[in-house]
Amino acid sequence: NLKRENEKTKLAFLTGNRAAVERGGIAGKSGLRADVIKAGMSQRLANTWRYEAYPKGKRLAYEPASFLYTKASDIILAHSEATLIVAREKKYLAVPTDAVPSGGRDKLGRFRGKLTPEQVEDRYNRDLIFVESKANGNAFLFLDKTRARSSKTKRKRARRARKRNLVLMFTLVRQVHLRKRLDPKAIIEQLQRDWPDIHMAALNAHLGMALK
Repeated sequence: NLKRENEKTKLAFLTGNRAAVERGGIAGKSGLRADVIKAGMSQRLANTWRYEAYPKGKRLAYEPASFLYTKASDIILAHSEATLIVAREKKYLAVPTDAVPSGGRDKLGRFRGKLTPEQVEDRYNRDLIFVESKANGNAFLFLDKTRARSSKTKRKRARRARKRNLVLMFTLVRQVHLRKRLDPKAIIEQLQRDWPDIHMAALNAHLGMALK
């Protein structure tokens, strides 16, 4: 039955196409995640690299595609080239230390990153203490964990009653130099070179099964 064989071959071709873009998407995602880990960055940031195959679901197409994307594009882009970040509207950029807690995730599941100085003050109900360095023009924000915001009288009593426990929360700098740590462009270019082999292997596998 020639018509039935043609339909079987067509289905195998479309299924092979779909399998190829899925393999390419998975290979690209794995390479991009490995690039983040190799740079010494977190697994959480690596996991922001995702892929989706189109058309979605189980639908087949003559020209399917894989879409690679990250949920932390600003961070990835900042580390993909040597970048200079300068404080514009404010005098300083606040660089959080390990003592600053994270902001958790938003409603879409995206990582919020570290808390800002204002959010730290709200979280602990304390005013951060500003200390300027005369050596290099930088400054620091400390959190006094011995007291909360209070009236002036209570604050004086607290100073007399307890020794201050200062924790460095932020380093304030005028500019930040970010060196290039990631190379997503090289990962994609390698995937493009590998694509003909990936595509042909998937087509041969599915057509071979259909013609048995």
